[in-house]
Amino acid sequence: MKPLYLGPTFYYAEYALIDTEGKAKEKVIVDLPFSTIVDFNKSNVSIPVNEEDCLFNNTYLQQQQEMRTQNSNTKWTVLEKEIANSSSYSTSSSSKTISGVPKYGWLCGCSPTASGMVLGYWASHGYSYLITGPDLIRELATAMGTEWPGNGATWPWAIDNGIETVCNNHGYNNFDASNDIYVSWSEVKTEVNADKPFVLSM
Repeated sequence: MKPLYLGPTFYYAEYALIDTEGKAKEKVIVDLPFSTIVDFNKSNVSIPVNEEDCLFNNTYLQQQQEMRTQNSNTKWTVLEKEIANSSSYSTSSSSKTISGVPKYGWLCGCSPTASGMVLGYWASHGYSYLITGPDLIRELATAMGTEWPGNGATWPWAIDNGIETVCNNHGYNNFDASNDIYVSWSEVKTEVNADKPFVLSM
């Protein structure tokens, strides 16, 4: 197969036809996008290909170009009609927030801040000995080994241990934080819909 370039919209390839004895009988030109053999019986344009002259019918090339333009215009018109008719597209969205989760501003790092929001929720849901706000976030950053002062980075495997350490520091030994490195979007939605705040660290 020998690729042939005739312009930006013409993708042709020359193939040798082989007989049952393995000998080349003739060559054909294939229009690759349309998977058709090009018939250049009447020719008025000569294009050299590998020291041989392969003759191309200029009328055929024009017809192919017109056909491609028509097909493109038809597809574009259909697309414009679909876009104009907004009922052909339906979008849906939903949102859910867990009531009682505090919205802390970033402090010391993403993981300590997010963990502080989760523990801030539990502080108002039966775990009143937990501290809240900036003091909680700083304590979490220390327990997690967060690079602070610095860039605020926290190793993922240190997040759950840091949460448990802070809970233990305030008399709650029954907290069991765990690390799930393969969480799905479905799991995220399930936890939020069940009003169970969690830390999603990326």
